[in-house]
Amino acid sequence: LTSDVAGYVYEEYAASENTRLEGALRYDLNQISPARILITYATPSGNYTRTRNENAFTGSLGIIQKLSEELSGSFSIGRSFRAPTVQELFGYGPDDASASFILGDAALVPETGLEFDASLKGTMSGVSFEVSPFLNLINNYLYSYFTGAIDTTRQPNYPYRQFAQANARLFGFEVNTSVQLVEHWALTANASYVNASIVNDSTTPLPFIPPLKGVLRLDYLDNIYSGTIEWRLAVPQYRLGPGDDSVAGYGIVNIGAGIRLTSGSAVHYIGIHCDNLFNQSYRDNLSVIHDFLPQPGRGFRLCGR
Repeated sequence: LTSDVAGYVYEEYAASENTRLEGALRYDLNQISPARILITYATPSGNYTRTRNENAFTGSLGIIQKLSEELSGSFSIGRSFRAPTVQELFGYGPDDASASFILGDAALVPETGLEFDASLKGTMSGVSFEVSPFLNLINNYLYSYFTGAIDTTRQPNYPYRQFAQANARLFGFEVNTSVQLVEHWALTANASYVNASIVNDSTTPLPFIPPLKGVLRLDYLDNIYSGTIEWRLAVPQYRLGPGDDSVAGYGIVNIGAGIRLTSGSAVHYIGIHCDNLFNQSYRDNLSVIHDFLPQPGRGFRLCGR
């Protein structure tokens, strides 16, 4: 039985006409109570009935500064917390959803981190942009990896997936820019990147980390009609962590169109979208089942509001 209760307070303060301060404080109560005696790989001592209480204060402080009429910047520092889950602690056995044999570890402890985020935003002459670098220093980072061994005690013979933790460093960025080409037409491009390593050995990347990704999108919008076409890109992940294997890069095309209908004071929107227009077969390195199952093929979505 897992119980989570949390509460937080948040405050903004205008220090001056161009400076705003932000702060937040949160407290988490996390309790895991084994419902029965556990005798598993994860609890080799046999009986493991101790109730775990993992509680923590977290918070953040930030400043938003207006640099000019066109530019603004921000910077924040935060403390994060995550308690291990029941599966991470006590999992032991085949997991059909991920096609792996789970190996939990009852010795895992909560992860805590110190996060630094910054951003620079600008708008000028039909062009807007945002650049957001970040750095996360995490103690006891919780992750899983494939050990390379296979369970032979039962069918099917799934590969072992071990939960573990280590001190980690993650840094990267997200950039976004949008250009108003002509009336009703806008071109948007964005990219994101994460570099994640085990701190004790910076040459060892963490597993299941996204590669460099990007999106190029063309949008049309007027009072009635809208449309979009986007090209989503990802390069191969060259920084392979324990148990990772190489996954090819990809580029898929998505399209969509919509109509906005007005009736009195009510506005109705109806849209249809097609994902993976060319039905390309591609795989995501974040998926634990990418070895034998690619990402979804061509699909359609009808939405309204």
